[in-house]
Amino acid sequence: MKTKFTFCLLIVLNLFFVDQSPAQCLAGEMTGLSVSKDNNCESVEFWNYNQVNITVIRNFQKQGKFKFKLRKTGSASWINPPINFYIDTINGVLHTNEFHYVDNGEFRCIFYEAGTGCKDTLYTTITVNKAPKPGTSFAYTCYGGLFKFSDARNPSGVGNTYEVDNGGIWVPTANTIPVTCNNCVWIVPVGGPAVKITNSLGCSATTYWVGSIFNDFPPTYSISASQNPIGSGQSTLLTASSNYAVSNYKWYKTGSSTVLGTDSVFSVSYPDTGKYKVRIRNTNAAGACVVNKFITIYGPSGARMDDMTYNDELMAYPNPVNGLLHISGHDGKVEILDIHGRYVFSQSNNEPVFTMDISNLSSGLYLIKSGDKVMKLMKE
Repeated sequence: MKTKFTFCLLIVLNLFFVDQSPAQCLAGEMTGLSVSKDNNCESVEFWNYNQVNITVIRNFQKQGKFKFKLRKTGSASWINPPINFYIDTINGVLHTNEFHYVDNGEFRCIFYEAGTGCKDTLYTTITVNKAPKPGTSFAYTCYGGLFKFSDARNPSGVGNTYEVDNGGIWVPTANTIPVTCNNCVWIVPVGGPAVKITNSLGCSATTYWVGSIFNDFPPTYSISASQNPIGSGQSTLLTASSNYAVSNYKWYKTGSSTVLGTDSVFSVSYPDTGKYKVRIRNTNAAGACVVNKFITIYGPSGARMDDMTYNDELMAYPNPVNGLLHISGHDGKVEILDIHGRYVFSQSNNEPVFTMDISNLSSGLYLIKSGDKVMKLMKE
């Protein structure tokens, strides 16, 4: 009986120790890693929402909980944002939609199997291409503006292409888009359509340009004199105005760069007659338009040579002239006056540039007048 009892005890103890012994880890808990990407470009805020996946090909000893750890080779820290991998512990996939080109490199993936303590390590390499980093800027211009699109990662723009969203269709465009409008003026910037920048690597990013609201009423400008001509002891008030807000006025006597006044009203006293110019600049909100308006203040004898200065709006060439005279910048009618301001002859023409034959005029100094614009002319 003693012998039989001892034998049974040994069998029970043997079974006990076999069941409690730790499981043996199989070689190659992970037999491979597979990297997949939605595309080869990094994820950016507005475009190319790229998901990068690391799929674990594994060899389980037993079903149960397991986990992965991932870190970049050479780094002592396990992965955390900005790479921000999410772990799917059921399918054995690590995935992220925040992978950037600065994160490119080799990664170490460690597999842990709960219950056995088994683990394995494999390495994989992830690379994505750099995407553009878009930006926009706007410069005011009279009757509109100029939009410019830029890439902070490629400031020169070499190799980049640009497209603008036109009702869901991407239409090629330049990196600058002028916005103009006939008979209207820039008022307020508002949100506009999307613009896509694509670099030479085939990666894209979008941004949004500011659009514009235009007013259907064109800007108008005027200049007037309270009295014209003026004589001894007299003065006149010159008044300039615009139907849109004005940032500043600058008054000059034509031919001089000296600013004589900065208000909308300017006083001229005899004998300081002649041609005056006012430079009117609208506010940025009204388009930042800059317009020059001219007016000639005459003395008591009408137009005199001393009152006239060269006007860069009206052009006549050649000057001096012997026969045919070409005239531009006119108002549709051109008058030839003698040095005392007396009428000689005139010609009307609506062409931007037209030719007058003055070969019959005597040699000497003359005045060319069109509207309120006057200039000197020498006839040989």
